[in-house]
Amino acid sequence: MTLTSIGLPEPATSHSYINIDFHNLETESKEDERLMAMLNPEQRTIFDGIMNAIRDVDEASTQTFPVNAFAGSGKIFLFNALIRSVREVGEIVVPIAWTGIAVVIFRRRQNSTF
Repeated sequence: MTLTSIGLPEPATSHSYINIDFHNLETESKEDERLMAMLNPEQRTIFDGIMNAIRDVDEASTQTFPVNAFAGSGKIFLFNALIRSVREVGEIVVPIAWTGIAVVIFRRRQNSTF
């Protein structure tokens, strides 16, 4: 079944702008272990809570995990650990940032991804 076969127009945009990086799982696993060992207790609590929620998620549900903290508190470090852990289990992660240095690090803003 295609969009045109059911009377809908084909999308006018190209999907080439969606650049999902595929990573070497062995490299990701080693980096994941290194990052997890460096998490502080607060980061570890957040990490464990998010990973448990991801493992227990129903495929049809959507979850949001806001992390609000001051600059320099280790949010991006935490996000990198989460990204690698989720990729390690074979899931695709597309990190998106709204503002600030995270946009530079993750190379993606919400308006350039969706």
